[in-house]
Amino acid sequence: MISIISIIAFVIKQKELQSEKENNRLINLQNAKLIALNNKKKKIIGIASHDLSTPFASIDMWNQLLISTNTNWNEDQKRSFDMTREAVAYGQKLLRKIVELENIIPDKICVDSFDFGAFANAIVENTRSSSDKSIQWNSKITKPVYLLSDMTLIKKMCEAILANAVINTKNNGEINVILQKENDEIIFQVKNDAVDISKIKLSNLFSDYKEISKDKNHSVEISKLSIAQRIAEELDGVISSGIENDNSVITVKFKNSFSQ
Repeated sequence: MISIISIIAFVIKQKELQSEKENNRLINLQNAKLIALNNKKKKIIGIASHDLSTPFASIDMWNQLLISTNTNWNEDQKRSFDMTREAVAYGQKLLRKIVELENIIPDKICVDSFDFGAFANAIVENTRSSSDKSIQWNSKITKPVYLLSDMTLIKKMCEAILANAVINTKNNGEINVILQKENDEIIFQVKNDAVDISKIKLSNLFSDYKEISKDKNHSVEISKLSIAQRIAEELDGVISSGIENDNSVITVKFKNSFSQ
């Protein structure tokens, strides 16, 4: 009798130790991910606030000095000055766009484990019910799919991608949402019949300069995909765009921490 009780106690103790070991593993994963995300955020903020803003401010100051000291320029000199002044204006607007994107990211990121499948399904349903467009929605969402990340930011990212799809889907077109685990990755993908296939292009945060320079009004509009891209990068995900059978395809991949 004592032996049986001892065996049962041993089994219970082993289960407790295993549970504690798993909890410690998840805590270590959370801490490692938070450190990585915070380091990335500091790096981007540093680039925007110092590495980029300082040169623009210096160039602008020299432009002001040139105007005040000498305006008797030939045509080539005047053209060069105007190009420099416009470049500074474009650069400063790009910085404001980066800062606005940074404001999307909270000061504190909360990393938790949650069922991305059930969460994505609820977001899709909410987007579908709030859309006035005649669109056929198809979902292929695996449940459960556990993700270790910030739920609030994941929600904003998914909503931004789906909103972009709704805006850029033909009337009576289709939107297909896929969520699946594949090897060591969790993949969230949205496909749609695009009105304008060029709108699927993801804008690199530091290459929007060309797009801004084409705008005669020099305005900077933050697209839904820019928001999705910024969040995906913040959460250590990989986001890409492509074309498949004349459909727009946006794909986000996250490392599956629970497969390790």
